[in-house]
Amino acid sequence: NAFDDIRDLTVTIPENVQSIASFAFDSCTSLKSVSFPSDLKSLGYRSFCNCTALQQIIIPKNVQSIGMEAFLECNTLSKFEIKSDVLNDTGSQIFSGCSNLKTVTISGKLSTIPDGMFSGAQYITSITIPETVTAIEKSAFQNCSSLKQVVIPKNVQSLGSFAFDGCTSLKSVSFPSNLKSIGYRSFYNCTALQQAEMPENVESVGMESFAGCSAMTKFTTRAVNAN
Repeated sequence: NAFDDIRDLTVTIPENVQSIASFAFDSCTSLKSVSFPSDLKSLGYRSFCNCTALQQIIIPKNVQSIGMEAFLECNTLSKFEIKSDVLNDTGSQIFSGCSNLKTVTISGKLSTIPDGMFSGAQYITSITIPETVTAIEKSAFQNCSSLKQVVIPKNVQSLGSFAFDGCTSLKSVSFPSNLKSIGYRSFYNCTALQQAEMPENVESVGMESFAGCSAMTKFTTRAVNAN
């Protein structure tokens, strides 16, 4: 807790720093800006939790992991950009309570949306998933209750269990032709979702994938080998 409760802080983290520990800047409530080094590889659990004056974050290209609740309750955070090409491990609830954060920009060439990456990001209304993504993993967007629409990129082949579970504002979703599997409860309790169309290459649809979608009026499948 090296900087716990320090006021009026602007931070530039030196170039040789590769990791930021859990709780490192927790409750630095006047921290307005932080610049990360290009060699940074990891951000720890709750590393910037409750930094209530923090306005923007840019994740550099070499970051591999972001810990659970890293930016929990950063309620003035309005810009968040992920430039990383190698991010493959994230905890859940990273953006939970970030009430001013409506979208996240992913400019890096990610191959996956990791487990729980946007889980609990209840104020995000839109997100653009990069074309480089081939898999959306378990609980990636679980309980993103303000998310209204999703376009899943053409190279995505699998949606993990609970991927969009509890996205209660989600009205439309577009599936790519290369999609092969939809996981268990992947769209469970998406109560605003009105229709879905399965592309022809889908091979498996998990149990209760669309259970609880009470507004669903149309479900079409073109898949020939689904089970």
